[in-house]
Amino acid sequence: MTEWFGKYGDKLILVSYFVPGLRHFTGYVAGILKVRLGTLLLYNGIGGILWVMTYVTIGHIFGAKIEQLLHLITQYSFGAIVVLALLAGLAVLARKNKALLLQWLRARSEGLQK
Repeated sequence: MTEWFGKYGDKLILVSYFVPGLRHFTGYVAGILKVRLGTLLLYNGIGGILWVMTYVTIGHIFGAKIEQLLHLITQYSFGAIVVLALLAGLAVLARKNKALLLQWLRARSEGLQK
């Protein structure tokens, strides 16, 4: 987590509200890394307000249809996770084999232009 703070800075405090379990540790890590109190309070306050507004808005919009929404989430969540995992795997493979992929794309492009 300290690497995340080093890489993403104080904005991680803001985003942590939306990641289950992460919010509970940001205060400790911010203290260890000596984040200024004003900065911590600012990002914590903005994150809290955004979190509350997001979930109250979702409740307001989908409140009457929550049963249908939960059914759809349950029905399609496994498939969505599989698709996301496949896309993430393809992204990792593409990143690791970037040079080879670019070479293949150039060869295809040249073949189509002839």
